[in-house]
Amino acid sequence: MAARPKSERSYQERLGMFQSYTPPGPIAQAWLYDTTEMSFIMGPVGSAKTTTGGQKVLEIGRAQHPSTRDGWRKAYICAIRMNYRQMHQSLIPSWNKMFPRDFPNSEWTGEKDGPCRHVLRFEPKGEPPIMIIVDFRSLADHSLENFVRGFEPTAWWLNEVDELPPGALGACYDRAGRAFLDERPDDLPPVQYSKVFGDLNAPDLDNWFTEDYINAKPAGFRLYRQPSGFDPRHENAVNLRKINPNYYQDKAEKYRNENGDWAVKRFIENEPGISRRGKSIYDTYVDEVHTGKAALPWSGGRIVIGVDQGSTPAAVVCEETRLGGAHVHFELVTPPGETQVAADLGRRVARKMLAEFGRTSVTANIELAFDPASFNTESTEYHFAFNFMTGFREVMGEGVGRVVPKQALSNDPDTRWDAVKRLLREVGGLLVSPDCPYLRRGFMGSYKRAQLPGQTARFSDRAEKNEYSHVHDALQYAAQRFRPAIGRMTEVAPGVYRDTLPEQRGRPALYAPTPSILLDHE
Repeated sequence: MAARPKSERSYQERLGMFQSYTPPGPIAQAWLYDTTEMSFIMGPVGSAKTTTGGQKVLEIGRAQHPSTRDGWRKAYICAIRMNYRQMHQSLIPSWNKMFPRDFPNSEWTGEKDGPCRHVLRFEPKGEPPIMIIVDFRSLADHSLENFVRGFEPTAWWLNEVDELPPGALGACYDRAGRAFLDERPDDLPPVQYSKVFGDLNAPDLDNWFTEDYINAKPAGFRLYRQPSGFDPRHENAVNLRKINPNYYQDKAEKYRNENGDWAVKRFIENEPGISRRGKSIYDTYVDEVHTGKAALPWSGGRIVIGVDQGSTPAAVVCEETRLGGAHVHFELVTPPGETQVAADLGRRVARKMLAEFGRTSVTANIELAFDPASFNTESTEYHFAFNFMTGFREVMGEGVGRVVPKQALSNDPDTRWDAVKRLLREVGGLLVSPDCPYLRRGFMGSYKRAQLPGQTARFSDRAEKNEYSHVHDALQYAAQRFRPAIGRMTEVAPGVYRDTLPEQRGRPALYAPTPSILLDHE
């Protein structure tokens, strides 16, 4: 028997490989076969997201109805990036590894740094033939609105979707599902596979995709999140071991040296973070672990309210759990660009507590933890705690009883951070309500130590002041009521504490309550 022509043998062999494709892991597999109208996968570098996206293109082609004109199943996919440099440096090379430009029974058109098209044809045995047209385009100098008007695809592939402008998903969705309309059977509904799909690394916390899709979770949208590269279950492990047995460890060292911890967090740990220079303070925080799935109900435990003073004050309301942990029920912050007086913040906290917990909270065991500066008669913040309490009691009424504010044990940054870190490390130690966006974003990297000017790996020993720092200061004051820094704070006299850590750094080490005007106004 004569040997098959090389081109035919290559085509059949490649087709067989396509039909027996093994996804890089269970998360990627679930995304590959998901038919939600908007489906995306988020994962670390090297997790085969783009390769799986290419296979999803084929699944969309397979799912279409045979044409009433010629019996072929047809799909038109528009794959987009922000510019052609990105397209030709990453997406197209990945695509061509799966489907080379000379792939049998296909046509490739297009030039480097410009638009390209690949038309693929498959004739699987026992199935209607498939034709898939893939256009590789970039927004280039076009506005999003003008760009999408020129296309009516079956589906859109948004590669590195977070790099596209806001509104990209909605604009593309409205133009999807329109290809080959005149060849669809009249008596069958259109195939509703993914109209818009795509992939990304964990985005910046302030990115529109984080705000509008990861956090908001709109109807018809589904996100598949792959494990961290440090997780033993990380995906594409077989291929990565062939590249480098220590693939993610070596990547992490490179990212950390060249960019900082934020790059490791986003591109390897697969956690939304910040792309600005700085060092995250809470490396052990994991949003999926430390954030509740829904608002946390009050179970009648001790309430601890942490308050940070100033012209942009903030407060957090926590509850002690039966196991001694802390549930953060809600945060109250001063919006960026605005100021707020202490009494108004006190009123806001009281109204929120009554709305969330009801009148029973009035008689609950309540503690308030303030910055020690609020108790210092020489501090400009001396009257803050009194004014806060005035507003708080005004709303709560007489039933609130003799709630006396207390000072946090220490204002030393390391001591305050340690109290929170201890809660984070413990099972059931800290759980944050999903309605605390400033706390959560701060935990994920926006609350950070600033990089010192001209230094590549040195950072300030204090947190950078920004819109996330005040609410985190408030949490630290509350956390010290749950977890005083054992081994650092020592009571040397009734109500007088010595903190050994700041003492070693030449900072004040004694903290003691001072006579307060608060008690004069009970």
